[in-house]
Amino acid sequence: MKKTNSISALVIVFYVLAVVMIGVAIYFGNDAFKYVKEYAEGYGTSISDMMGDAIGYICNAALAYVVYAIIFFGIAQLLTKANSILAMLAEAKPAEQPAAEVAAPAEEAVEAEEATEEASEEATEEASEEATDEASEEEVVVTEIEDAAEEVAEEAAETAETIVETAEAEASEVADEVVEAAEEIADEVKKAVEE
Repeated sequence: MKKTNSISALVIVFYVLAVVMIGVAIYFGNDAFKYVKEYAEGYGTSISDMMGDAIGYICNAALAYVVYAIIFFGIAQLLTKANSILAMLAEAKPAEQPAAEVAAPAEEAVEAEEATEEASEEATEEASEEATDEASEEEVVVTEIEDAAEEVAEEAAETAETIVETAEAEASEVADEVVEAAEEIADEVKKAVEE
């Protein structure tokens, strides 16, 4: 809990620095504008006559502070994201969380495969029973229906296997990305706290 408060204070500091830098940029930009205006009036011209030079001078005076403000704001945003991710990781059990994420899609895929197999078996049985009852003399029709049902069952099994493989691959990628992101954020937070 202490880390959360120190990170929150650090985030506030960076937001305040960003606002201060914007204020400084506005001050120096306004000061540069006044200087250019007085310079133009001193030589009897207007600012519009030397617009390119005026814009360049004003930008040179304020641009560095705007860049600092953007950098401080970005650091504050990164620390906020890191704080939220660390809070999520602290709430979740580190060893069980990725396994649960991987297991859930895999279990869903296995259940889908079992349901597909059951449906294909039922379809095969129903097709076989209907064909036998209706056309006992026509064995060719029954064979064709059974072949079609077996093909449907094979396609369903292949589809289920593809779903399982895809779910396992995606779950593995998600788990790897979560671990990598958590490690990167932890490193950045450690660096920020050490500084």
